Amino acid sequence: MSIMRSLAIALILPVSIPAQAGTPLYDNVRVSPNPAFSGQPVVLLARWGGCGAGGVTSTSVAGTVVTVTEITGDQICGVPPPAADVAYPLGGFAPGNYIARYIVDPGSTQQVTDVPFVVTGTANTTGLPVNANYALAGLAVALLLLARRNLLRRFVRR
Repeated sequence: MSIMRSLAIALILPVSIPAQAGTPLYDNVRVSPNPAFSGQPVVLLARWGGCGAGGVTSTSVAGTVVTVTEITGDQICGVPPPAADVAYPLGGFAPGNYIARYIVDPGSTQQVTDVPFVVTGTANTTGLPVNANYALAGLAVALLLLARRNLLRRFVRR
């Protein structure tokens, strides 16, 4: 066996071992947006490596705790894909302080991750001020005048 072949096997072997149920395959669990406005859709994000999340997901709300449960099952994968964010929609909430609880494979050695998030009052839904319409109209007229001036210069040169 050549040295290059041994080196290639030594480099490939660690990444080709099947995923174990007891090793966490996710990290960087967060809520977006945080803080959120009342009624704004909130999403729980988890960065998955390895085989990724690929099982059955359920979401439940009990008071101020929103629980997302991911059951991955027995996953066997060869070379894992690159890590990527997996999004779990939580919905919109009334103003207050909440906890997003992320559980992977309940009853296994996986850890439970709690992420606090805040929902504030409603967002400022007013549009642009009335004066902004006049400013935009003025800019449009200025652009038309500049374009007209440049077009006239082209025709005069010919």
